[in-house]
Amino acid sequence: MLVSHYDYDKAIEQMAATLAHEVKNPLSLVKANIDLLELLDAEKDHAKNYRIMRREIERINDMLLDFIQFAKPIDTELAPIEMMPMITEILDMIKLSYGNRDNLQLQYSCDEAGLCVMGDADKIRRVFLNVIKNGMEAIAEKEEEETGLIQVSIHGEKNWVRIMFMDNGKGMDDEQLQKLNRPFYTTKLGGSGLGLMICRNIVEEHRGLFEIAGKPGEGCSVTITLPRADFI
Repeated sequence: MLVSHYDYDKAIEQMAATLAHEVKNPLSLVKANIDLLELLDAEKDHAKNYRIMRREIERINDMLLDFIQFAKPIDTELAPIEMMPMITEILDMIKLSYGNRDNLQLQYSCDEAGLCVMGDADKIRRVFLNVIKNGMEAIAEKEEEETGLIQVSIHGEKNWVRIMFMDNGKGMDDEQLQKLNRPFYTTKLGGSGLGLMICRNIVEEHRGLFEIAGKPGEGCSVTITLPRADFI
């Protein structure tokens, strides 16, 4: 019996939904018991262990969400999104998460006031946040004691808006860059290997382009090109 492409896609989506249900419920139970154990641990002898367990549960949750997002079709609701407020909001959130580190710089620029793209704000925000977090992790993996740098530049063109993210992290060679197009390939310990593919899928659903470049030891750049709101 032949299975249509539609039936195959529906089967994958149903499998993802079932996996989410079957895994998230036990994880919630485990997390609740960790909270209880910590409450009973009056001397806080195992505080580090509780933090590690919570972190690993969060990592499993993130991987599960990546898989679900990858398997499900993307429903996109388009509306004008002003780029500069979104970027500054994300960078402010990153600063709060990482604290005021002397060896980290977050820079941004925009060559045209009020630049807007057409997109789904939640999905575009997820793409930008994922790309910046990847840059932060690449910086953290460098051995050299140098200042980490994330630069975001926004450029307006006739029909498009280009948002470029650059970091001075460990970078990647040509082979690694090619493998980024494969599902489940990752250079990060514990990563799902789906994050960048999901980002690419979201950008392409917005009729945009998602491009990555880099060199070992010199960092990476991600360029996202999206239609201007006044062009659509």
